[in-house]
Amino acid sequence: MARPKTEVKPNASHAEAGGSGPSRGKRLLFVVLTGCLALLGMEVAARGLEWGLERWLASRPESRNPFVRVHNRVPVFDLEPGATEYVRTPYHWISNAERFAARKTPGIYRVFVVGGSAAAGWPHKSSESFPGLLSRKLSRMLPTTRVEVVNAAGHTYASHRVKLVFDEIVDYEPDLVILYTGNNEFLEDLVYAGSALDRDEGPARLAISRLMNRIRRHWQPPVSIDVASYGQRDQVVNRLSFAFGRASRQWTDARQYEATGDHYEFNVGSMLDIAQKRGVPVLVLGVPVNLRDWRPNVSRHDPSLGLEQRVAWQKAFSSGVLALEAGRADEAVDALERSVAIDPNYAEGWYELGLARLRAERSEGVREAFLEALEHDAYPFRSVFDGRLRDLAHERGVAFIDLADLFQQSAPLGVPGFEFFVDYVHPTAAANERIAHEVVTLLDTRKLLPEAPALAPGDVRIEIPADVEEQVSVLRGLFNQFLVMRQYDHLDGLAQRLWRAIDRELPRATPERRRRLTRVRSEVAKVMQIVTPYRRMLRAERLGRLEEQYTPAEAEDIYRAYAEMIRLMEAPAMPLSFFREFAVASRAEDAER
Repeated sequence: MARPKTEVKPNASHAEAGGSGPSRGKRLLFVVLTGCLALLGMEVAARGLEWGLERWLASRPESRNPFVRVHNRVPVFDLEPGATEYVRTPYHWISNAERFAARKTPGIYRVFVVGGSAAAGWPHKSSESFPGLLSRKLSRMLPTTRVEVVNAAGHTYASHRVKLVFDEIVDYEPDLVILYTGNNEFLEDLVYAGSALDRDEGPARLAISRLMNRIRRHWQPPVSIDVASYGQRDQVVNRLSFAFGRASRQWTDARQYEATGDHYEFNVGSMLDIAQKRGVPVLVLGVPVNLRDWRPNVSRHDPSLGLEQRVAWQKAFSSGVLALEAGRADEAVDALERSVAIDPNYAEGWYELGLARLRAERSEGVREAFLEALEHDAYPFRSVFDGRLRDLAHERGVAFIDLADLFQQSAPLGVPGFEFFVDYVHPTAAANERIAHEVVTLLDTRKLLPEAPALAPGDVRIEIPADVEEQVSVLRGLFNQFLVMRQYDHLDGLAQRLWRAIDRELPRATPERRRRLTRVRSEVAKVMQIVTPYRRMLRAERLGRLEEQYTPAEAEDIYRAYAEMIRLMEAPAMPLSFFREFAVASRAEDAER
């Protein structure tokens, strides 16, 4: 009997799977489409938010600055009710005498000079500053025009503070703004955060991504700077740093260093863009520095050097320095070339090599060695961003005078020194006259003056007295500058010049002035009594001979006397405990370097 056929039913799981195949595909498609629509909606919303944010930022230009935020903004100049002239307010570190007409008439030619103390003319009198000399020249060239050259350069002003001045003076109908800035970028103890540190991120294609990046970058707000209360406290940590030979925090951190350069570029670029939009002519001056006669403020070894390399470097460096001091320049060159080959990061090695090549009359490589010393200075108080400044001026088609190149061409082997500068960056009075001459020559050549000049630039040269830098006020300021910045090579000579200036003035001084001059003489003598053993101790450290020449107690006594002198000069209001902690850490760094 045949068995009945059994109906074979499909496997349940197979049936469910097969039966739901089209349904699962639809669900997957629905999920994908829903996700795409959601992403599209978010992207549209993000673009709308981005558009609104950009419009809001456009109404608040300061919000576009990723580097600093400004508070307590106060004016540089003020106009009292009923007054006929704007005068300088007490809030900014520019000359008290600066003023200009409240109502600019057609017969006025108004020039503003903005920048730092090199632009201001420190340590000279107003008449010997670059703006003062420029005013005298233009007044002679334009006898029928009322010339106003307003020196709005601020002492110790980095480019972010120069920009605050610039943002204001463009409202005063300038016929020309002269920009001369770049030496103070590391003076304030700024530590950047957020978007200021983002250099390599390319533009995102999606608005969502751009917004998320912006939120992430701005989670840490930019540094906040105070305008109204700007003073010594904003600089004291950094001034103590180079007084004790400590590296700048912005130099030791590569991202902070790059952010400092980017900040400088942002400030200068913003000023040039604003001037272009407002139709204000701008003349940019390159920033020359003293390469030959100014040691790097701070030198630091490459941290990756091993003990064996440090020993080899010390032997080569010490041999080179001693040979140079003994007048054996060729021998010094060979030894110092070995030292920089071992550690190219140590700025003073390059500086000593530059001196050795100069004295050996080896023209090849002299300037390059001094430029390397500048580049590796661990406290770069001389401009290291002049190349960026030059590029910005050229990119925007702005008039540019390359002062660094001008001084180089006139200096021995292309290395400027004290023939152009009274210190590290401040021009001599004669150099100020040279700068003013270059400015009027450019204005004349490019037909930028308001009328045909009555005299040619060559006919309005100003004779600078040979002893203009031998005044007590000038030498006293320079002595303090050289002392705090550890320029001991020239401190003895500077003290002697100051004492001679005091001796010349004493016979004709009033009794009160005589007392002040006598006090200055005594103060300088006391400083030299403290500094002389301290610099000898530093020399022993540089040559690796500290333990041979000093006991630990002797070295500590010398250092303590120096530290107390610096505290009284630079930080008398600083808590003693903080200062001592700073000094102890600095001593440790000195020994390490």
